Amino acid sequence: MNPTQAKLHLLLEDFGKKASFGELILDAGAGKKPYKKHFSHLSYESADLPGNGEHTYQCDLHKIPVEDKRFSLIICNQVLEHVKNPFVVVKELERICKPGGFLFFSVPFYYPEHMIPYDYYRYTRYGARLLAEQAGFDVESVENVDSYLSMISFQLFQIKKNLPSLEEFVKKDLCSDELAISYSNLTKRFSSISKELSNIEMQLVDQNLPYPSEGHPRTFYVIAKKRI
Repeated sequence: MNPTQAKLHLLLEDFGKKASFGELILDAGAGKKPYKKHFSHLSYESADLPGNGEHTYQCDLHKIPVEDKRFSLIICNQVLEHVKNPFVVVKELERICKPGGFLFFSVPFYYPEHMIPYDYYRYTRYGARLLAEQAGFDVESVENVDSYLSMISFQLFQIKKNLPSLEEFVKKDLCSDELAISYSNLTKRFSSISKELSNIEMQLVDQNLPYPSEGHPRTFYVIAKKRI
């Protein structure tokens, strides 16, 4: 588990306290249901596309086959970058949320393309807020899931993974032996620094870390309440 995932688990455990025993929660785009364990006191239902596991509703999130105002809580994590019309999807989540109920969703700000070709969007904190507000929710918070430490760690990992290897440089006679050694030493340090930063954040993941307003997080989360 990386720091972003660990923090999401903590946030969702706390989010589950917004509903009372037995109330309905929907996990929209639930996948393998990694967060289900945090809602054992609630009546948990899930929705995802056919073929994405066993779910209460096998459906496209643009049109969920349930009645209006069914759920007290709705969660939707790392999904809205993969839907073609996110404003339509969040409006659909608003439709099936009870008045006074809550929506929690998380969206990436920085992340490589994945689930290709079904990867359409990245969100700033302002874009994430706009999604909720235009659907008819009152936004209670828009915050970083992870810190700048996690962002740097992840970027270094991606750089190390995608940079050309030393062998490629040597084979193509692209540089001197001195430059090749320098390049090799630099790329080796990327891995160790990435691990150290990730370890630091994992040890502090349950703390209220100071997140710089201009530091680039990997992920934002939104908590919003449906208007009564």
